[in-house]
Amino acid sequence: MIPRSEIQVIAINEYWSVIEKFIKITKFSTVLFCRGNIDNIIGVAFMYDLFQNPESIREIIQPITYTPENKKCNELLQEFRKNNTSIAIVIDEYGGTAGIVTTEDLMEELFGELEELPILEDRPIRALNQSTWQVSAAESIENVNEILNLEIPSGNYETLSGFTKLGKS
Repeated sequence: MIPRSEIQVIAINEYWSVIEKFIKITKFSTVLFCRGNIDNIIGVAFMYDLFQNPESIREIIQPITYTPENKKCNELLQEFRKNNTSIAIVIDEYGGTAGIVTTEDLMEELFGELEELPILEDRPIRALNQSTWQVSAAESIENVNEILNLEIPSGNYETLSGFTKLGKS
């Protein structure tokens, strides 16, 4: 759970320009909106919804789920799946905001720390073992062919990503 002290919210009635500035400064993938204070969070907006170019935040804001502190992780995860959501406000025994919990938080609680995918360490192509290579999707077909001694055909693409997107993999 992300504790109350680390939650940042913005008032639903703020001007669009203030909301945009808040999004740029916080760089969060989700923004919580409140009416009055942090104990009255009324909705959430996901950054991918901003690509719809809404005229108002109210067009993309979604209702927020509330959950008690003592709810079991597996039960909340099932609720997330049922309601197609990934975030909830955790409420304390007095009905105030204790924190927020996300799908990632629940998965880590159930299965342990999730590891990030390894970065290629500035090497677009590297051997993981004798028969397995890790290749950046942005690597050119020419380099992949040369370094790995492959014969990926040329076509209307320049990178490994372009090749796989055309269904040639």
